Amino acid sequence: MLVFVNHDDLRGQELMEELIRQGYYVTDEWSDLRFCQMIYLGMKGVDCKNHLFLHHETIVVEDSIWKQLQPHTKIFTIVHNRYLEELGKQYHFEYEAFLDDEYFINQNSLLTAEGMLAYLISHRRFPLYQSQVHVLGYGHCGKAIVKALVALQACVHVGVRNNQLFDDIKKAHAKPYCLQDMDLSSCEILINTVPSQIVTPKHLDQAHSHMMILDIASYPYGVDHHYALTKGFNSIILPSIPSKYAYGYAGKMMADQKGKSIMNKIGFAVTGSFCSMDDMLDVLKQLCQNYEVEVFVTPHVYKMDTRFYSHSELISHIQNITGKKVHTTIQEAEIYGPHPQLDAVVVYPCDATTLNKIDLGINDNCVTMLVKSCVRNQIPIVLGVYSNDILSSSGVHLLSLFNKKNYYFVPMFQDHYQKKPQSMIADKNKVVNTLKAAFLHQQYQPFILGYKKV
Repeated sequence: MLVFVNHDDLRGQELMEELIRQGYYVTDEWSDLRFCQMIYLGMKGVDCKNHLFLHHETIVVEDSIWKQLQPHTKIFTIVHNRYLEELGKQYHFEYEAFLDDEYFINQNSLLTAEGMLAYLISHRRFPLYQSQVHVLGYGHCGKAIVKALVALQACVHVGVRNNQLFDDIKKAHAKPYCLQDMDLSSCEILINTVPSQIVTPKHLDQAHSHMMILDIASYPYGVDHHYALTKGFNSIILPSIPSKYAYGYAGKMMADQKGKSIMNKIGFAVTGSFCSMDDMLDVLKQLCQNYEVEVFVTPHVYKMDTRFYSHSELISHIQNITGKKVHTTIQEAEIYGPHPQLDAVVVYPCDATTLNKIDLGINDNCVTMLVKSCVRNQIPIVLGVYSNDILSSSGVHLLSLFNKKNYYFVPMFQDHYQKKPQSMIADKNKVVNTLKAAFLHQQYQPFILGYKKV
């Protein structure tokens, strides 16, 4: 899956790096947008005049950009954007905001509270212990801030519009009051979380000039900062604290959150090592738990009855696991080259004939064409080899592919060194870890696992 990330702040940069660590292909090139299945447009995204602030410039997003998007593209911002929501309906992309999710809001509030405390501690001459602190608002951020301040034994007063919150505030060991009764005469630190101007010049005239003001609300903020500055207050606006404080965790939190809603898409190719079909079905079940899977089979797998399975029975088992029809023709596989849709290919089992054909560039069936088509897109090709002659005539082709870019092998062991001394098979329990390593362009080690006891 290709993901576009607009790293308009440090969180975006961390999101980009974390997605790469998780195995996604990530770009910050605007020209790549039409190829992407997931797009992060930054904190706010596009405004109603189609302006978008990128990490290095502000651009105008033309209508043609939305028209070129792939079907069901997912677009994200941090703050909810109603304009993007309407564009999604018009151009058939899916839009979500991180701050529409309750869990993300709570985690973001904790980072905001911690960042605000870090700022307070580093910019005050006196401790927070027994300081007179007023917190305006008792939403997600307000609750997290009050909890942290109370833990530091500050004297916390909480101003709210709704007196029904008084009991909750008292349980948090803070002192509630109605905003209309605000009295800042004894306040040393004023923290506002309300995005509406509630602290007027009249309130500021009551306060001592040494009062410190921190406003973490979005525009139009909660304090008349122009008046506060003219009166000599230390009045600070601190928006988007998680973009400046603990931004590494914030970026990881964003990656983890959206990782739940997107899956890498895997091409799973089955060749004719018929004695390994039970292992193949087990591996397919494992992969379907974490990936979107498309299955490709050779003509022999699709048509041949064996002592292990009839062809119809085997295909039925595969389709019941994936919920999709299998791909069987060269034409079906070829399209994955010019129209990239897969993030990796797993060939399991990969028999010696298929291994040799891949090494020699022979493309005469659905599976070998799939590999060729996807090699051009430089995605990982994971081969789980099952072969009775891998330690003899076919070994040269394994070693050849081992040294070619983007080919990775599932670790192998000798399955019966007495009766079949030249035979080795891939360990079905190592496929998932091999794939994860391949996403990071690494060969999972150790590759040689020894032998199975007989």
